Amino acid sequence: MLAAAYNYRWDVVAANVDGLVSGLVVTLRLTAVGMGIALVVGLVVAVLRLSRSPLLRLPALGYIELLRGVPLFVFLFLVYYGLAQAFGLVLSPFAAGAVALGLTGSAYMAEIYRGALSAVGGGQREAALAMGLTPLQAFRDVTLPQALRVAVPPGMNLLIALLKGATLVSVIGISDMFYLARVVSLANFTPFEMYTVAGFAIVAVTVALAGLAFLLERRMARVDREA
Repeated sequence: MLAAAYNYRWDVVAANVDGLVSGLVVTLRLTAVGMGIALVVGLVVAVLRLSRSPLLRLPALGYIELLRGVPLFVFLFLVYYGLAQAFGLVLSPFAAGAVALGLTGSAYMAEIYRGALSAVGGGQREAALAMGLTPLQAFRDVTLPQALRVAVPPGMNLLIALLKGATLVSVIGISDMFYLARVVSLANFTPFEMYTVAGFAIVAVTVALAGLAFLLERRMARVDREA
C-alpha cells in the first residue's frame, strides 16, 4: 500500500540535472587529488617500509596499519574538525576531504608499491650498481619503472575504491552530488529518485574505470609477451 501511494517525481531530478553534474565533477576532482596524494605519499611510505632500519620501517608500518584501520567516515571528521580544534589548522571542506582521502589511500598504495618493488628482481639492482649507477639512480631508472608497471592494475582498483569513498565527503559540507541529492530530496521528499540517479552516476564512472583498468592490463600483458 505504501509503495503504491508513493508519487515518483522524476521531474525534480530533471530540474536539478545541472547541479548533479556539477556535483559529480566535484567528486571526480576530489578523487583525482586524493589519488595524487596517495601516489606520492604511498611511495615514500613504501620505501621506508622496505628499509632495513627499524627506525624507518616500524613507523612506516604503524602508519599503514593505523590509516587502514581508521574508517574514512571517522577520519574525515578528525581531519576537518580535529586539526582545527587541536592545532588551529583550519582547512576548507574540499582540502580536508582530499587530505583524508589521500592519506587513507596512501596506506593502501604503500602496500601496493611494496609488493611491486619486491616483485622486481634484486639482481637487476645489483647489475645497475655494477654498471656504475648510484643506489638512487638504480632505484629511479631501473627498479621503480618496472615496479610502477606491476602496480598499475591494483592502483586502478584503489582509484575505484577512492571514488566510492569520495561519496562520503558531503558529511563535512562539500557540495558534491550526494550533498545536492540530500538537500533536494529533503526539500521535495524525493530521496529515491535523487539517490538512485546519483548512485547510477557513480556506478557508470566505476564501470568505466574498471574497463580502463582491464584494457591497461591487457596492453601491458601484450607488451610483456612481445618483449
